[in-house]
Amino acid sequence: MLPKVKEYIQKRKQIRTLDAKKNIVEEAASRLKDEIKDRELDKISEVQSQAASERSTVNEHAHDIIAPLIENVERLTLEIADVEQKIKHLKYREKIAGKTVQFDDSKAIAHRYELKPLGLLYEDEFTIIKLFIVGNDRPKNKYTLSMVGNTLLDGLIKVPYDYGCNVDYGNIRRSILSRPTVEELQRYAQNLRHHEISYYADVKEQYLQTVADYTLEDFKAVLEPQHVNEFYAPLLFTIHGLGDTLDYRLYDGFYYRSGSDLQGDPFDYIKVNDILYKRYCRPEQLRITQTGNTMFGDWWSLYITKDSHGELFTRENWDKTLVDTNDYVRERNIDRRTPINFTPPRVEWKGSLPVFEDIKL
Repeated sequence: MLPKVKEYIQKRKQIRTLDAKKNIVEEAASRLKDEIKDRELDKISEVQSQAASERSTVNEHAHDIIAPLIENVERLTLEIADVEQKIKHLKYREKIAGKTVQFDDSKAIAHRYELKPLGLLYEDEFTIIKLFIVGNDRPKNKYTLSMVGNTLLDGLIKVPYDYGCNVDYGNIRRSILSRPTVEELQRYAQNLRHHEISYYADVKEQYLQTVADYTLEDFKAVLEPQHVNEFYAPLLFTIHGLGDTLDYRLYDGFYYRSGSDLQGDPFDYIKVNDILYKRYCRPEQLRITQTGNTMFGDWWSLYITKDSHGELFTRENWDKTLVDTNDYVRERNIDRRTPINFTPPRVEWKGSLPVFEDIKL
């Protein structure tokens, strides 16, 4: 055997042995990494399971607290519904004052369908309803008896409005019955009574009774902001932000803040020294949040707002957040070419905040 051949064989064996040892190490490393991954997945699964259990517990505790609150809200809402309905009726009287209900037969059209008027079904000072037979696209029951009309009380009642009704007119449209012939529907219409508009009679009776017995002046106390003495709505702090300054008062367990015009429900507003304040949130809901852009921008700021996240707004938390955020911005500015612009609002304290604890579930 040539020496070179002998040397070749020996070195090939060495290579084979070394490759095998390398593979053994790689396989051992792979097994060990698999074991680590399995432990990681087990830990993740354990943490996820624990987190799911804790979330479920939080939901259960929250439900136990919320359920009776919802029940009480629903009960109280029913108890005040009569007053709200009366106010709605009285406001509606002002809306329709001077108006007269009308029905223009020339505008009751059915476009490409055959239309046969049958006359008046119902009429009073607020409503006119007439009957029509109108064609349709059905192969068998080719004609439909429809009630069509106008009412001034459409804002108080659930007016029947059938988008399948082929008569294009009025704010009352309802298809009553379809039959193969006009004659069948004519006979049915002769026996039609006012039960077809019974939904209307009750509302009309309630409306007439309300406007006969009351005026909006009777409900003035809930139709305009309540005037409150500043002793009962103390000014606690003023927030000076970019472009606005808002005063916060505490009244009836809520923060009310300045800076709003009267819009919506007057019950959400109070007046103190002739200045209007709008109900904003409970003290427990006012939070300190922060945001900014320091990666692609150069700004950072704090906000005091109603939020489900962030630190509870107290004087202690606000002072601490200012210090911590200033430190954070200062550290980030050390190696920056463009310094971060930190623009927090300024809080001017006017009184002591209510003492309370964040809710625990």
